[in-house]
Amino acid sequence: MPKTKTSAEYEAEIRKLYPEVQLLKNHCECNPDDKETLKELEKKKETLRWFRDKWAERTKIIVYVANNEQLPNSEDELRCDVLPMPQYHAKKWPHKQVGDYQAYIPILDTWYPVVRERKTINDLHGTLVDKDHRQNLFEEYERFVLDERFTIFRFDLECFEEEFYNYFPPTLKNCRYCTGKLVRNDFGDYHCTKSYKLFPPDNPDSEFKCDQFTAKKRDPINEARIRSLKKKIIDQCFEMGMQIKWRGSRKAAYEAYRSNIETWMKLNYVRLLGLDLDPLRDIQKLRRDLAYHKSEVLAKESSIRSLERQLGMIEVV
Repeated sequence: MPKTKTSAEYEAEIRKLYPEVQLLKNHCECNPDDKETLKELEKKKETLRWFRDKWAERTKIIVYVANNEQLPNSEDELRCDVLPMPQYHAKKWPHKQVGDYQAYIPILDTWYPVVRERKTINDLHGTLVDKDHRQNLFEEYERFVLDERFTIFRFDLECFEEEFYNYFPPTLKNCRYCTGKLVRNDFGDYHCTKSYKLFPPDNPDSEFKCDQFTAKKRDPINEARIRSLKKKIIDQCFEMGMQIKWRGSRKAAYEAYRSNIETWMKLNYVRLLGLDLDPLRDIQKLRRDLAYHKSEVLAKESSIRSLERQLGMIEVV
């Protein structure tokens, strides 16, 4: 079975093939009647695209997730390494929290320029309708504007637009007092400390209501007002510069996130890999590569010494 190539191996193939494609392109521009060379150029361009796509698929990506994110996407869902977003520290981590998800590509020492703000339909409703939550969102966007790592603030919404405008949180079905004051007795039954009525242990708050409790009914006029407010705030977010993506579901949202990172890498591979620069003049990139390979060498040397000690091959001082 053939060995699967790594991202570094595909990068090497890209670096080898890219100059050849550029030379053929220049030749074809000067000699438009040379059909054979044109065919060769198209074949090499297709091979280069294939190397580029495989390189993007196999490059390691780290996604930092905000610590207050509820039900965060897993590594299996994102197909990335997922780590908690570090707390702000002037020296160790000089970045304030922006968005729910931030993607970093270690080998390129580059941040994916899109901040991802994931929202369920209920979370989005609460964020936009509640004044305090809305203010928190706008303050977060102000931090984003000042963060030089990112250029796009994207709402990744796990619902459709029409579905969101017609959504309202469910009304309270049970008395707030009873829901918070249920007591379980020695027989496993629950009772309300206000009315002392009993109800089943398997679902204690399913249908229980106090004698004085009346379920709140929706007011059509109020619903229309809230619907109008949601549209207004969404328009404000868009005019401020936020991207609004109606994904429709959790799965569609997390699949699009990983796919978008890879697409960005494919579209910008020439700049990301410095193919349009003279490597000898790209001192910053050479230093990054040197630091990366040094860390790999040190890690492997440490592993060798550890194994040698276990095997008794060297004397432990």
